[in-house]
Amino acid sequence: MLEDVDSLPVCQQAGARSRLEDQLEAHYEEWYRLQEEQDEVKENIFESVGYVPLLKEEKEKLEFESFMNEAWYYMDLVGEQTQQWLDKGCPEDDGEEWMN
Repeated sequence: MLEDVDSLPVCQQAGARSRLEDQLEAHYEEWYRLQEEQDEVKENIFESVGYVPLLKEEKEKLEFESFMNEAWYYMDLVGEQTQQWLDKGCPEDDGEEWMN
């Protein structure tokens, strides 16, 4: 389309570009309107099947629980490795001085 505008006489190019910009803006407005309609349809579908989106607080709670589960996993892992080391004993003093 821009090639068509460039082929017009210079005095007509500004008006043709303006019309193209208006058409482009109208297409974007239609696209945004359709996106809003699509989002509304999705909401209606979710509501009709009983889906309730997670609230922000619930999402944060789940993220925190996940973080804590991972932290406990690593704490347990370190605890197991420490216990294994203690069971083997420290080579210098058999671990007794280290424990005091």
